[in-house]
Amino acid sequence: MKKTFKRTSAFVCAMAVMAAPMTFSSFVANADGETVTSDYTLTIPATLAVANSGWNALEGGISAKGTLESGKKLVVTPTSENGWKLVSGENNVGYNLAKTGDNTSVYSATAEVPTWEFTELTADGTSQTAGIIVENYDSKPAGDYSDTVTFTAKVENAVVTPKTYPSLKTGDILHVGDIVTSADSQSGYSFKNYGGSFPKNDSFKLVRADISIREGSSPLVTVSDTGEYYVFLNLSYDEGNKNRNFGIKNVEKQEELDDRTGKVIFKATETSDGLEVTVENGNKISFSVHES
Repeated sequence: MKKTFKRTSAFVCAMAVMAAPMTFSSFVANADGETVTSDYTLTIPATLAVANSGWNALEGGISAKGTLESGKKLVVTPTSENGWKLVSGENNVGYNLAKTGDNTSVYSATAEVPTWEFTELTADGTSQTAGIIVENYDSKPAGDYSDTVTFTAKVENAVVTPKTYPSLKTGDILHVGDIVTSADSQSGYSFKNYGGSFPKNDSFKLVRADISIREGSSPLVTVSDTGEYYVFLNLSYDEGNKNRNFGIKNVEKQEELDDRTGKVIFKATETSDGLEVTVENGNKISFSVHES
Protein backbone atom coordinates (compact mmCIF):
# COMPACT_ATOMS: atom_id res chain seq x y z
CA MET A 1 0.00 0.00 0.00
CA LYS A 2 1.42 3.35 -0.97
CA LYS A 3 0.85 6.39 1.16
CA THR A 4 0.82 9.89 -0.28
CA PHE A 5 1.68 12.94 1.77
CA LYS A 6 0.99 16.53 0.74
CA ARG A 7 2.32 19.84 1.95
CA THR A 8 1.42 23.26 0.57
CA SER A 9 3.92 26.07 0.11
CA ALA A 10 3.01 29.70 -0.51
CA PHE A 11 5.03 31.69 -3.05
CA VAL A 12 4.79 35.39 -2.22
CA CYS A 13 5.76 38.09 -4.71
CA ALA A 14 7.57 41.28 -3.58
CA MET A 15 7.22 40.38 0.08
CA ALA A 16 9.77 39.00 2.53
CA VAL A 17 8.63 35.75 4.11
CA MET A 18 10.65 33.61 6.50
CA ALA A 19 11.17 30.02 5.35
CA ALA A 20 9.96 27.39 7.84
CA PRO A 21 11.03 23.86 6.82
CA MET A 22 8.38 21.15 7.11
CA THR A 23 9.35 17.49 7.45
CA PHE A 24 7.20 14.42 7.06
CA SER A 25 7.80 10.69 6.79
CA SER A 26 6.30 7.70 5.03
CA PHE A 27 6.10 4.33 6.72
CA VAL A 28 5.04 2.02 3.91
CA ALA A 29 3.17 -1.25 4.48
CA ASN A 30 2.13 -3.97 2.08
CA ALA A 31 -1.37 -5.39 1.68
CA ASP A 32 -0.83 -7.70 4.65
CA GLY A 33 0.17 -4.83 6.88
CA GLU A 34 3.81 -5.89 7.05
CA THR A 35 6.40 -3.12 7.11
CA VAL A 36 8.67 -3.01 4.05
CA THR A 37 11.97 -1.25 3.58
CA SER A 38 10.95 2.09 2.03
CA ASP A 39 11.05 4.62 4.85
CA TYR A 40 11.82 8.22 3.95
CA THR A 41 11.70 11.74 5.29
CA LEU A 42 11.11 14.56 2.81
CA THR A 43 11.88 18.18 3.67
CA ILE A 44 10.50 21.14 1.68
CA PRO A 45 10.57 24.75 2.97
CA ALA A 46 7.04 25.97 3.67
CA THR A 47 7.46 29.31 1.87
CA LEU A 48 9.57 31.03 -0.75
CA ALA A 49 10.06 34.79 -0.81
CA VAL A 50 10.23 36.24 -4.33
CA ALA A 51 12.98 38.88 -4.42
CA ASN A 52 12.99 39.64 -8.14
CA SER A 53 11.81 38.50 -11.55
CA GLY A 54 13.78 35.59 -13.04
CA TRP A 55 15.34 32.90 -10.86
CA ASN A 56 14.52 32.66 -7.14
CA ALA A 57 16.02 29.66 -5.35
CA LEU A 58 14.12 27.66 -2.76
CA GLU A 59 16.53 27.76 0.17
CA GLY A 60 17.74 24.24 0.93
CA GLY A 61 15.96 22.85 -2.14
CA ILE A 62 14.04 19.60 -1.80
CA SER A 63 15.78 17.02 0.37
CA ALA A 64 15.09 13.42 1.32
CA LYS A 65 16.70 10.88 3.61
CA GLY A 66 16.04 7.34 4.73
CA THR A 67 15.93 4.07 2.82
CA LEU A 68 14.26 2.83 -0.35
CA GLU A 69 13.31 -0.74 -1.15
CA SER A 70 15.53 -2.23 -3.86
CA GLY A 71 14.28 -1.30 -7.33
CA LYS A 72 12.25 1.67 -6.05
CA LYS A 73 12.51 5.44 -6.37
CA LEU A 74 10.96 8.38 -4.54
CA VAL A 75 9.09 10.73 -6.87
CA VAL A 76 8.00 14.23 -5.83
CA THR A 77 5.35 15.81 -8.07
CA PRO A 78 4.04 19.39 -7.72
CA THR A 79 0.65 20.87 -8.65
CA SER A 80 -0.39 24.54 -8.61
CA GLU A 81 -3.67 25.89 -7.24
CA ASN A 82 -3.57 28.90 -9.60
CA GLY A 83 -2.17 27.27 -12.74
CA TRP A 84 1.42 28.41 -12.07
CA LYS A 85 0.48 32.03 -11.48
CA LEU A 86 1.05 34.27 -8.47
CA VAL A 87 -2.33 35.90 -7.92
CA SER A 88 -3.44 39.11 -6.21
CA GLY A 89 -7.12 39.83 -6.71
CA GLU A 90 -7.72 40.14 -10.47
CA ASN A 91 -4.01 40.42 -11.25
CA ASN A 92 -1.44 37.67 -11.72
CA VAL A 93 2.24 37.06 -12.42
CA GLY A 94 3.34 33.91 -14.25
CA TYR A 95 6.13 31.71 -12.96
CA ASN A 96 7.82 28.38 -13.66
CA LEU A 97 8.64 25.91 -10.94
CA ALA A 98 12.12 24.68 -11.88
CA LYS A 99 14.88 22.32 -10.79
CA THR A 100 17.71 24.71 -11.61
CA GLY A 101 18.24 28.28 -12.74
CA ASP A 102 20.45 31.36 -12.52
CA ASN A 103 20.25 35.12 -12.97
CA THR A 104 19.83 34.70 -16.73
CA SER A 105 16.81 32.39 -16.47
CA VAL A 106 13.72 33.65 -18.30
CA TYR A 107 10.09 32.75 -17.63
CA SER A 108 8.31 30.68 -20.30
CA ALA A 109 4.54 30.23 -20.44
CA THR A 110 5.05 26.82 -22.09
CA ALA A 111 7.65 25.39 -19.70
CA GLU A 112 7.08 21.82 -18.51
CA VAL A 113 6.39 21.22 -14.84
CA PRO A 114 9.31 19.26 -13.34
CA THR A 115 9.35 16.32 -10.96
CA TRP A 116 12.09 15.43 -8.50
CA GLU A 117 13.28 11.81 -8.33
CA PHE A 118 15.47 10.17 -5.71
CA THR A 119 16.80 6.72 -6.63
CA GLU A 120 19.13 6.44 -3.63
CA LEU A 121 18.72 7.81 -0.12
CA THR A 122 21.20 8.18 2.72
CA ALA A 123 20.81 8.63 6.45
CA ASP A 124 22.26 12.15 6.22
CA GLY A 125 19.98 13.17 3.34
CA THR A 126 20.25 14.12 -0.31
CA SER A 127 19.24 17.56 -1.56
CA GLN A 128 18.17 18.63 -5.04
CA THR A 129 17.95 22.24 -6.22
CA ALA A 130 14.52 23.82 -6.62
CA GLY A 131 13.18 27.31 -7.23
CA ILE A 132 10.93 29.45 -9.41
CA ILE A 133 11.49 31.61 -12.48
CA VAL A 134 9.17 34.63 -12.31
CA GLU A 135 8.08 36.74 -15.28
CA ASN A 136 8.87 40.47 -15.25
CA TYR A 137 6.27 42.11 -13.00
CA ASP A 138 7.40 45.76 -13.24
CA SER A 139 4.10 46.78 -14.86
CA LYS A 140 1.90 44.87 -12.41
CA PRO A 141 -0.09 46.71 -9.72
CA ALA A 142 1.30 46.50 -6.18
CA GLY A 143 -0.09 43.76 -3.97
CA ASP A 144 0.57 40.48 -2.25
CA TYR A 145 0.83 37.85 -4.98
CA SER A 146 0.78 34.21 -4.00
CA ASP A 147 0.06 30.67 -5.13
CA THR A 148 -0.28 27.37 -3.30
CA VAL A 149 1.73 24.43 -4.57
CA THR A 150 1.01 20.88 -3.40
CA PHE A 151 3.92 18.45 -3.41
CA THR A 152 2.91 14.79 -3.64
CA ALA A 153 5.54 12.20 -2.71
CA LYS A 154 5.25 8.51 -3.57
CA VAL A 155 7.44 5.46 -4.03
CA GLU A 156 7.44 3.97 -7.54
CA ASN A 157 9.29 1.26 -9.43
CA ALA A 158 12.61 2.53 -10.72
CA VAL A 159 13.78 1.97 -14.28
CA VAL A 160 17.13 0.23 -14.03
CA THR A 161 19.56 0.57 -16.93
CA PRO A 162 20.91 -2.89 -17.85
CA LYS A 163 24.65 -3.43 -17.45
CA THR A 164 27.11 -5.35 -19.60
CA TYR A 165 29.66 -7.52 -17.79
CA PRO A 166 32.85 -8.17 -19.80
CA SER A 167 34.09 -10.14 -16.76
CA LEU A 168 32.58 -11.56 -13.59
CA LYS A 169 33.73 -11.53 -9.98
CA THR A 170 32.41 -12.93 -6.74
CA GLY A 171 29.67 -10.70 -5.33
CA ASP A 172 28.43 -9.30 -8.64
CA ILE A 173 24.62 -9.08 -8.76
CA LEU A 174 23.12 -9.74 -12.20
CA HIS A 175 19.68 -8.19 -12.70
CA VAL A 176 17.15 -8.91 -15.42
CA GLY A 177 18.38 -7.38 -18.69
CA ASP A 178 22.06 -7.50 -17.77
CA ILE A 179 24.39 -9.02 -20.37
CA VAL A 180 27.47 -11.17 -19.83
CA THR A 181 30.06 -11.13 -22.65
CA SER A 182 33.21 -12.42 -20.84
CA ALA A 183 35.21 -10.23 -23.24
CA ASP A 184 37.79 -9.27 -20.59
CA SER A 185 38.16 -12.79 -19.20
CA GLN A 186 41.02 -15.08 -20.21
CA SER A 187 38.89 -17.72 -21.90
CA GLY A 188 35.31 -17.28 -20.72
CA TYR A 189 33.60 -19.08 -17.83
CA SER A 190 32.34 -22.60 -17.21
CA PHE A 191 29.65 -23.56 -14.74
CA LYS A 192 30.93 -25.23 -11.59
CA ASN A 193 27.78 -27.35 -11.13
CA TYR A 194 26.82 -28.18 -14.69
CA GLY A 195 28.51 -28.81 -18.04
CA GLY A 196 27.83 -25.40 -19.57
CA SER A 197 29.85 -22.29 -20.27
CA PHE A 198 29.95 -18.61 -21.19
CA PRO A 199 32.42 -18.68 -24.11
CA LYS A 200 34.59 -15.59 -24.45
CA ASN A 201 32.86 -12.84 -26.50
CA ASP A 202 29.52 -14.66 -26.72
CA SER A 203 26.66 -12.61 -25.26
CA PHE A 204 24.11 -13.91 -22.75
CA LYS A 205 21.22 -11.87 -21.33
CA LEU A 206 19.58 -12.65 -17.99
CA VAL A 207 15.77 -12.80 -18.24
CA ARG A 208 12.84 -14.18 -16.29
CA ALA A 209 10.80 -16.79 -18.10
CA ASP A 210 8.19 -19.50 -17.76
CA ILE A 211 9.24 -22.92 -19.05
CA SER A 212 6.81 -25.54 -20.37
CA ILE A 213 8.05 -29.10 -20.95
CA ARG A 214 7.02 -30.71 -24.24
CA GLU A 215 8.03 -34.36 -24.60
CA GLY A 216 9.63 -35.08 -27.94
CA SER A 217 10.57 -31.44 -28.58
CA SER A 218 12.44 -28.55 -27.02
CA PRO A 219 10.83 -26.83 -24.03
CA LEU A 220 8.73 -23.73 -24.65
CA VAL A 221 10.39 -20.75 -23.00
CA THR A 222 8.23 -17.66 -22.60
CA VAL A 223 10.01 -14.53 -21.39
CA SER A 224 7.91 -12.73 -18.77
CA ASP A 225 8.50 -10.05 -16.12
CA THR A 226 6.97 -12.45 -13.61
CA GLY A 227 8.47 -15.65 -15.00
CA GLU A 228 9.10 -18.55 -12.62
CA TYR A 229 12.76 -18.95 -13.56
CA TYR A 230 15.86 -16.89 -14.23
CA VAL A 231 17.52 -18.08 -17.45
CA PHE A 232 20.16 -16.78 -19.86
CA LEU A 233 19.32 -16.05 -23.49
CA ASN A 234 22.19 -16.70 -25.85
CA LEU A 235 22.30 -13.51 -27.93
CA SER A 236 24.81 -15.09 -30.30
CA TYR A 237 21.68 -16.55 -31.89
CA ASP A 238 18.50 -14.75 -32.87
CA GLU A 239 17.09 -13.44 -29.57
CA GLY A 240 13.59 -14.15 -30.83
CA ASN A 241 14.36 -17.87 -31.15
CA LYS A 242 13.40 -18.96 -27.64
CA ASN A 243 14.69 -22.50 -28.27
CA ARG A 244 18.23 -21.14 -28.20
CA ASN A 245 18.26 -20.82 -24.41
CA PHE A 246 21.48 -21.74 -22.74
CA GLY A 247 21.48 -25.13 -21.05
CA ILE A 248 17.85 -26.22 -21.58
CA LYS A 249 17.45 -26.80 -25.32
CA ASN A 250 17.63 -30.60 -24.92
CA VAL A 251 15.28 -30.87 -21.93
CA GLU A 252 12.27 -33.10 -22.63
CA LYS A 253 11.09 -34.12 -19.13
CA GLN A 254 10.30 -32.21 -15.95
CA GLU A 255 12.91 -34.16 -13.98
CA GLU A 256 15.54 -33.09 -16.52
CA LEU A 257 14.50 -29.47 -16.01
CA ASP A 258 14.57 -29.90 -12.22
CA ASP A 259 18.10 -31.30 -12.50
CA ARG A 260 19.23 -28.00 -14.00
CA THR A 261 17.57 -25.83 -11.33
CA GLY A 262 20.26 -23.99 -9.39
CA LYS A 263 22.83 -24.87 -12.08
CA VAL A 264 21.90 -23.09 -15.34
CA ILE A 265 18.31 -22.13 -14.53
CA PHE A 266 17.23 -20.63 -11.23
CA LYS A 267 13.89 -20.54 -9.43
CA ALA A 268 12.78 -16.96 -8.78
CA THR A 269 11.03 -15.89 -5.59
CA GLU A 270 8.64 -13.03 -4.82
CA THR A 271 11.46 -11.03 -3.23
CA SER A 272 14.38 -11.93 -5.49
CA ASP A 273 15.91 -9.38 -7.86
CA GLY A 274 18.48 -11.40 -9.80
CA LEU A 275 21.47 -13.71 -9.38
CA GLU A 276 24.59 -13.37 -7.24
CA VAL A 277 27.86 -14.55 -8.76
CA THR A 278 30.56 -16.74 -7.21
CA VAL A 279 33.83 -17.27 -9.12
CA GLU A 280 36.34 -19.97 -8.15
CA ASN A 281 39.72 -20.83 -9.66
CA GLY A 282 39.55 -17.98 -12.16
CA ASN A 283 36.81 -19.27 -14.44
CA LYS A 284 34.50 -21.61 -12.53
CA ILE A 285 31.23 -19.83 -11.80
CA SER A 286 28.07 -20.59 -9.89
CA PHE A 287 25.00 -18.52 -9.08
CA SER A 288 22.55 -18.15 -6.23
CA VAL A 289 19.23 -16.33 -6.31
CA HIS A 290 19.71 -12.89 -4.76
CA GLU A 291 17.04 -11.59 -2.36
CA SER A 292 16.39 -7.85 -2.53
